[in-house]
Amino acid sequence: MPDTRNATELELVRSKPAAPPVAPQEPLRTAAWIAENVFSGERSPRWILRHAPRVQLSAGVVRFYETVVREWIATCYRDGAA
Repeated sequence: MPDTRNATELELVRSKPAAPPVAPQEPLRTAAWIAENVFSGERSPRWILRHAPRVQLSAGVVRFYETVVREWIATCYRDGAA
């Protein structure tokens, strides 16, 4: 049976997947730690879990990189979203 896909579809199939992002070389932190040390208690751990960029380790385990959260905060303020 002849291949009926066009050249664009074939190129997408053949292209290599992008390299995964490189994780920062720092410890993973809990939402409670981020709330206390990054937000100085102004945000709750629950808010951190819902809004901040996170690493999902398993169904019930979520952790955060401090530098990624700080960059995210800076981006929010720079873009006027906060």
